[in-house]
Amino acid sequence: MYSEGTPQPMYEEDVQQKKLKPILLQNRPLYAKMIMFLVAMFAFCLGGSLVAIGVYIQLDRGFISEIIGSVVALAAAYLCIVAGFLIAFVGLLGAYGAHKLNKACLIAFLVIVLVLTLVTFVGSLLAVIFRATVIQTAKDTMSYSLTIHYGKTRLITESWDAIQTHLRCCAVDSNGWQLYIGSQWDLMVNADARNLGSRIPQWSPLYKFVPESCCLSLIDPRTLWPSGKVRNKEQCQYFPYGPPNKLSGAFNDAVNYKGCFQAGAEVMGFYSNFLGYIGFSLFIIMIIGIISSLALIVTINKDMKMVRKQAGKDYRMPGGGGY
Repeated sequence: MYSEGTPQPMYEEDVQQKKLKPILLQNRPLYAKMIMFLVAMFAFCLGGSLVAIGVYIQLDRGFISEIIGSVVALAAAYLCIVAGFLIAFVGLLGAYGAHKLNKACLIAFLVIVLVLTLVTFVGSLLAVIFRATVIQTAKDTMSYSLTIHYGKTRLITESWDAIQTHLRCCAVDSNGWQLYIGSQWDLMVNADARNLGSRIPQWSPLYKFVPESCCLSLIDPRTLWPSGKVRNKEQCQYFPYGPPNKLSGAFNDAVNYKGCFQAGAEVMGFYSNFLGYIGFSLFIIMIIGIISSLALIVTINKDMKMVRKQAGKDYRMPGGGGY
């Protein structure tokens, strides 16, 4: 029994709680904690940006989304939103774990980042393997959108007109004006007033081969962007000696020869190096996050062993509360 003035013995659990914080403060690698915190906050900002992009795509699915298909655009929007929330959550988890030196949060962060790295690698590999299939699917979707909905559905028509005007392209593939023949637009614009349900013959001087948005748009010298004013509308739409009436023949300098798929690919290719640098940077950041979290976890384990060892010594020392 202990008298009132005699200090009560401290058990090992109590010693661990009192010793843990100062030992951790002395032994943790501050550089690893700072790097881990910065990586986690960057992940949080990246996740928030992805959520914003997904919401924007969901709210405004015009132009490109209408051409490649609303289902594809919707899937892309939800993918960005879900991935953004997940990355933001992982960022908060890592930041909290680094700040509080919470081993459970750091382990959870490490596991999730490892899974995300693996998924990203597998996704990139599949994209390379199935690149041809993805390209063909995109072309088929664009062709279906143009032949079935162009001229019939207002939003898709406006989307195609905007793309063909600003990218100075026509149809899907290069020299692909023939795709308009037999389309809904062709049946509506070239309808035969004397014979309902049919269209005027292609040899007729009144037959329009392509819409006005396929005509070569003049460049505005002030903005260096297509002005919307075409070079020669009549020559573009009614030219009988070559394109767009024929795949060969006299050159028609009033019509766009380039396909919109190729034009879009060139626009994306303009940013490909920049996007590649971003992707490589993200991969490096994930690797740094993995290494930093591992360093903190190992440090916490070492500190816990030191706490237990020190607590055992205090418990056995004479006058340290032992029996």
